[in-house]
Amino acid sequence: MENRVSDYTVGFEGEPEIHFILNSQGFSWIIKLWEGYFSAIMDPIETGPNGWTGLALPYHTLSGWNKDEKWQIPNLTEVIEQLSNIEPKRFHDPSHRILLEIIDLLSLARKNNQPVFIRRD
Repeated sequence: MENRVSDYTVGFEGEPEIHFILNSQGFSWIIKLWEGYFSAIMDPIETGPNGWTGLALPYHTLSGWNKDEKWQIPNLTEVIEQLSNIEPKRFHDPSHRILLEIIDLLSLARKNNQPVFIRRD
């Protein structure tokens, strides 16, 4: 498999970015996105009966990843389900396309039992 970098930061140079990072058996896949796209993906997620879960927990509580520090996504299955349950009609491109690509990256990592890291840059 060839290394892959998807860059959704064009036009937002100098603005905060979020990076999803998968390194798996000599293969790497990095998705770089403008923080505004990430917010558009995360904002529709609603709290569950026990509060925030999955990726929404560190996002909404401002814990987890910080600038220049990688943070491992702890439960890929939960995050994949959480992101997959977001209504596509809530998005305008490219946010929906980015969401689908993030789900693909997380699914590949889960299939290969590999960690995914997230970093704010």
